[in-house]
This record gives sequence, structure tokens and C-alpha cells, in this order.
Amino acid sequence: MQINSGQARAAKYLETVNRAIILAAAVRRQGIGRGDGARSIAGLAAAPVDLALITAQRGAIGDPTTPVGYKTAVRARSRALAGLDAHHPHIIAAAPSIL
Repeated sequence: MQINSGQARAAKYLETVNRAIILAAAVRRQGIGRGDGARSIAGLAAAPVDLALITAQRGAIGDPTTPVGYKTAVRARSRALAGLDAHHPHIIAAAPSIL
């Protein structure tokens, strides 16, 4: 079976479209271009995280921490907690595990 020029152009077009679809899915899944920190906040094996602005230092003196005014990755809230206000009792109770 021979391929004419129209079929070759169609095959090339579909190849280009398929590559664009695969690339867009990879960018979306890997989080490429998300966040403005020094490190990538997303990865295929990473737990879901959000960027949060550091407003006060926490932890013991000498611990390696992100400086005040910078953003850092923090664990994302579960779907059940995501819609709640930051001062809701369930959020306060879950704070050590999600921040």
C-alpha cells in the first residue's frame, strides 16, 4: 500500500497534535512553571503542596527555616478541610499535620 502526499501531510499533522496533547498533559501533571520559588513545588511522587508566605519564624533557634517574607511549600489541605476558614476549629486541630 502506497501513501500519497495528502496522507503523509495528515500523518505529520496528527503526529504534531498528539505531541502537543502529550506535552500539555505532562506539563499539567508535573507542575512545570507553577510557583515562583527556588525549587519546584510539584513532582510526580510529591505530596500535594501549596505555596504559603512566611509571616513569622516558627521552630527552635538554629533550625533551617525559610526567611520571613519568602514563600515556602506547605502540605495542601484535604478536600474536606479546603473549604473551611483558617480559624475554624477543625483547621486549628489539624494544623500540625498540614502546616
